[in-house]
Amino acid sequence: MDGVTDNRDDCPATNMTSIADDDGCALEQYDSDNDGYNDRDDAFPLDPQEWEDSDGDGVPNKQDAYPDDPTQTKAEVESGGGGFLIYTLVAILVLGALAGLGVMQRNNALGIEKVSPFSQEPVAQGQMETQMLEQQGSNDSPGADSNGQEWEENGVRWLRQEDGSLFYLDPQANQWIAYEQSQ
Repeated sequence: MDGVTDNRDDCPATNMTSIADDDGCALEQYDSDNDGYNDRDDAFPLDPQEWEDSDGDGVPNKQDAYPDDPTQTKAEVESGGGGFLIYTLVAILVLGALAGLGVMQRNNALGIEKVSPFSQEPVAQGQMETQMLEQQGSNDSPGADSNGQEWEENGVRWLRQEDGSLFYLDPQANQWIAYEQSQ
C-alpha cells in the first residue's frame, strides 16, 4: 500500500495517503522513545516518561499544576511556597517562649531573687569606685588639707579651695590641676 515491498517494510499497515520513509513507515507510526505513543501524537517524542501537554506550554501534564492553563505552571506555584519555613520559625519561637516560662517558674519555686540585667548595681558600683579613687587621690590633692567646695560641670570635676584658688581633676592622671584664668 505504501509503495515499499512487504519483505522490506517495517510498517506494513501504512496508509497509501501517508508519506512513508524508506522503511515504509509514516510519521504517525514511529515511536522514537518507545512510550507507546506515536511521535505525531507525542508532545515529547524523545522522553519516554512524558507524552502529553494539554495546554501546549511545554510543561508535561504530569509536572504541570495547571495542565489546562498555558499561563501557569508548577514552577510558579513552587516559587510562592514558604509554608514549611514559616511553620518552623513559629515552632522555634513557641519553644523558646515555653523554655523561658519554665526557667522563670523554676526560679520562683526555688526562691531565687529576681535580678534584672538592667539593674542599677553597676552604676552604684561605679560611683563607689569613683569615691574610692577620689579619696586615694585626695592625699596628694590640693584639697586634702582644706574643706574646699567640689562640683561637676559639663563632665569636668572642679574644686574651689577656701582661699579662692580653682582646680580641675585630670581623669587620666587622677590628680587636681590648677586652673589658670585668662584675664
